[in-house]
Amino acid sequence: MYTPGWQIVFLDDPPRLKPAARLPRRPFQYQRWEKNIFSRGKTHTPVRRTVNICPMHTLSTISSRKSTQPFVHALAWFVYASVIYSANYLANPAIKLGDTVLFLVPYILTFYVSLHLLQVFSRLGTIWTIGGVALFMVASTTAGHAYLFVILPKFGVYVFNPAHPEQFAKDALLGFLLYFSYALLYFFADRNIRRRIAVTDLRHQGLKRELENAKLRELALRTKQENMLQEQAFLRAEINPNFLHNTLNILHAQAQRYSEELATNIGKLSKMMRYSIQTTEEQPGRVTVTRELENLQLLLDIHGLHCKDPKLVLMYIDGKPDGLMVPPLSMITMVENAMKYGDLTDPENPVLISLIMRTNELHFRCRNKVMRRTEIASSTQRGLANLKRRLDISFKDRYTLCNRKDGHFYNVEMIIYN
Repeated sequence: MYTPGWQIVFLDDPPRLKPAARLPRRPFQYQRWEKNIFSRGKTHTPVRRTVNICPMHTLSTISSRKSTQPFVHALAWFVYASVIYSANYLANPAIKLGDTVLFLVPYILTFYVSLHLLQVFSRLGTIWTIGGVALFMVASTTAGHAYLFVILPKFGVYVFNPAHPEQFAKDALLGFLLYFSYALLYFFADRNIRRRIAVTDLRHQGLKRELENAKLRELALRTKQENMLQEQAFLRAEINPNFLHNTLNILHAQAQRYSEELATNIGKLSKMMRYSIQTTEEQPGRVTVTRELENLQLLLDIHGLHCKDPKLVLMYIDGKPDGLMVPPLSMITMVENAMKYGDLTDPENPVLISLIMRTNELHFRCRNKVMRRTEIASSTQRGLANLKRRLDISFKDRYTLCNRKDGHFYNVEMIIYN
C-alpha cells in the first residue's frame, strides 16, 4: 500500500527529468507524493507535486552564512597553512612561511574548483560528474606542472627535482585526490546543513500554520456562537412585537364598547406597531418618505393626547417626496426622543419639526427645549447610534447625522442624499 509523504530535493540532487522539464533553479524544493484520485481502475498512480520553498527564515540563514563564509574560509586556510608550515619547520628550519603558502596555492585552487564542479555537474548526473572531475584532474596536473617547474623556480622555490618526474606525478595525483576529498566532504556537509535548515524551517512553518488554523477554528466557532445568539435574539424580538400587535388589536376591539376615542388611539398604536414589524423584515432597510410621514403623524396624534395646546408641537414641510427614501423609523426615532425628554409645557419654545425636500435630497431637523435638571438620556444616545448604523448600511457615505445641545435646547439634524 502506498503511503503519501514528503521528500526534500536540493539542487544538488535533481530529479531525473528530461532537460526540457528540469526544475527551475531554487535554493531547494520539496515534493509531495499523493494518490491520483482521478486514475481509473483499482490501481492508484502516485502524483508528484513539486512546490518551491524559499522561506524567509531559510533565506536569512543562508544569506548570513554566505556573508561570513569568505572570512571563515580565509581563517581556516590560515590555520591549515600554519599547521603545514609548523610540521615542515620541525623537519627543515630553513623553510619559509611564504614557500608554504606558494606551495598550497594550487591545492587551494584544486579544492575550490572541485567544489564548484561538484555543485555544477551533480545536477547533470553521475556520468557528467565523473567526466568533469577526470578532465579537471588532467587540466590541474598540467597547470600544476607549469606552476611548480616554471613559475615557482622564478621565485627561488624548488619543490621537485626535474630529473624525477615520476615523483611529481605521484605527489600531484595524491594531492589532487586529497584536496578533492576535502571538497567532496565540504560539499556533502554543506548540503546536509542546508537540508537540516530546510526541514527545521518546514517544521516551524507547519507549527505556525497549525496555530493559525487553530485560531481560525476558534474564531469560526466564536462567530457561529455569536450568530446563534443573534438569531435567538432576533426570534425573541420578532415574537414580542407580533404579540404586542395582536394584543393591541384585541384591546382595540374591546375599547370600542366603552370609548371610541380610546379605540381610535389604540388602533393608531397598532398601525405603528405593524409598520415597525413590516419595515424590520423588508430589505434593503429603506422606506418612502410618504410612508414614514404617515406613521410620524400617528405618533404625533398619540402624543397629542397629553398636549392640550396644539402649538406645543409645530411641524413644517417643504417640497414633495418624489420617491425620496429614508431608513424606517428614522424620523419617528428623533421625534419620539424629543416628545419623551423635551419640555412640552412651554408654548414659547415648542418642539419644532422641519422637513425640507429637494431633488434627491432631504433635510430633517428636530429641535426641543430640554427639561430643567435633565441630562440627555442614554437611551436617546443609543437610539441615535442605532439610527447611524442603519444609515451606514442603507446610505453609506451619502448622509449626515449630527446632534448638539445649545444651552437649553437640543437639536438633531439628518441630511440624506438619494
